[in-house]
Formats: sequence, C-alpha cells, structure tokens
Amino acid sequence: MSLLGAQQTVYIPLEVREQVEAKPTKIDRLGVLVNSESESYVDEVKARETGRIVCRDIGDSDLERMSPPEYVPFSRLCVAVCTYPHFLSVH
Repeated sequence: MSLLGAQQTVYIPLEVREQVEAKPTKIDRLGVLVNSESESYVDEVKARETGRIVCRDIGDSDLERMSPPEYVPFSRLCVAVCTYPHFLSVH
C-alpha cells in the first residue's frame, strides 16, 4: 500500500502533462528494494498504478473534454501506448 501511496503523490494531471513540452516529473526515480519472490508484487503494483493513472486522467479531467465521444479515442490511445510508470525501478 505504501508503494501505491508514493506513486499517487507524484501523479501529474493530464492537462499539465499536455501543456508542457518537456515531460514534467516530480521525481526521477523511486527505488524499491525487494527479494526475488517480491518482483511479481512490484509488477502488479506497476500495472495497478498504470490503471489508476488512466482513471485519474479520465475522472479528474474537464467534463467536456472526457465526454463519451472523447473517451473512446483516449481509451484507445491508452491501450496502444500502455506503459508502466517510468519512475519505478526494482533493485
């Protein structure tokens, strides 16, 4: 849970990410010390956070921006370029 909480604090809203040419970040890297048995847990956390980012982008956005007709292209783009949060690394 603390790992999800840490990732939530570094979330940057969609509108801010789109307005700035350089990719804005609050941190460069968030390291996690795990043993070999916990690596699958970190992968699960990465996947959950990716889904949470998409949900925040949809839910926190301007109502007109994420109207049903606008949601379809956004969701297709998310599926096409779905990546884990770039700042989480396993050590």
